[in-house]
Amino acid sequence: MHKQRGAVALALEPDSTTIPWRKPREHMVTPAERELQQIAAAQADPARFAPLYDAYMEQVWRFAMSRLGDPERARDVTSQTFVKAIQSLKSFTPKLQGEGTSFPSWLMMIARNTIIDEQRKQRPTADIQAPELQAHLAATDSPEQHAISRDTQERVRQAIAQLNPRHQRIVQMRIAGYSGAEIAEAMDMTLNGVRTAHSRAYARLRDLLADEIETKEHSK
Repeated sequence: MHKQRGAVALALEPDSTTIPWRKPREHMVTPAERELQQIAAAQADPARFAPLYDAYMEQVWRFAMSRLGDPERARDVTSQTFVKAIQSLKSFTPKLQGEGTSFPSWLMMIARNTIIDEQRKQRPTADIQAPELQAHLAATDSPEQHAISRDTQERVRQAIAQLNPRHQRIVQMRIAGYSGAEIAEAMDMTLNGVRTAHSRAYARLRDLLADEIETKEHSK
């Protein structure tokens, strides 16, 4: 009888597969997974970029404002940043299993580069007169010490233009006030790599300016 009651009890035991509150819990989508879904959707159809814009617009604007100090210019940079992001989104590789880049880092890299372009446009001669550039170019009793003057700014500008694209960018970002760590993040380099490239860029500038001044002296 005891065994029969046990069998009956077993038969009456609720089946966990048939009771709604016993069903396995559905997977909850994490914010990171939701963002990956939004990125994939926007890559397939740029018109679906809106959720990403809403999520990061204020962050980009605040960053631009901190660098430019002008609300109107910050808004322009923010707009340009997102236009560039939409245009380049198909080439973006999300960070998965240690590879790729996080979307915020990628977006802020675009913002940094856009800010640099804006600063160069608004202050075309500031880079030549910057104390940071003068300090790196200066060497005791060297002729290039005299190159940083108003009447020779064009020669210095031309010398910068002769650097390879990566060195040009590093020089421009340093002059604009970016730290080595910020440059490393923006250019996908290590901090030591930035420091090495930075030193080589200024060494090359010293050589170019020295050659320019020497040529000018011989032509007199």
